[in-house]
This record gives sequence, structure tokens and C-alpha cells, in this order.
Amino acid sequence: MQWFFLFCLLWFVICLPAIIYAAVIEGRRRKDARNFEDQIALLNRRFDGLQEQLKTATAKRAATPIPETPIPAVPIAVPVPVTTHPAEKTTVPEAAS
Repeated sequence: MQWFFLFCLLWFVICLPAIIYAAVIEGRRRKDARNFEDQIALLNRRFDGLQEQLKTATAKRAATPIPETPIPAVPIAVPVPVTTHPAEKTTVPEAAS
């Protein structure tokens, strides 16, 4: 019977570092999870704020009428026909062969 208690005590001593390590890791995991949840909540609040800003900006843009300015009339130049006068005709001298 005393061997059984000795075995249990020895088993507990051997497993104690692993149990402590698991507890420390679990504490760190919970702390990181809390930080992550806080960060996600902050991002959700910022995203909701951006959505509200977008809604108000689009509502203001839709509420303000866009003035339609008429297209300014640009005078169109009438093409002038090109005529040649008989005195201006040039003759090309023929090449001597």
C-alpha cells in the first residue's frame, strides 16, 4: 500500500511542472483573448462611425441640387471657299529633252 502512495506522490511531482506550464499558458491565452475582444469592439465602433459619416455625406450630397449650367454658345466660323485667280496660276516649265 505504501508503494501506491509513493507512486502517486512521484507521479504528482513529475507532472507538476507541466500543470504549472499549462496554467500559465491558459492565463496568457485568456488575457490575449480579452485584448483581442477589446480591439474588435473598438474596430466595430470605428466602422459604425464611418458608416454614419458616409450616410450623412451621401444624404447631404443628394439633398443639395446640382445647378445645371447651360452650355455656352460658341460661334462657329463659316468656311470661306478658296478660289484661284487666273493671274495666279503658275505654269511649270517643261523639261528640255
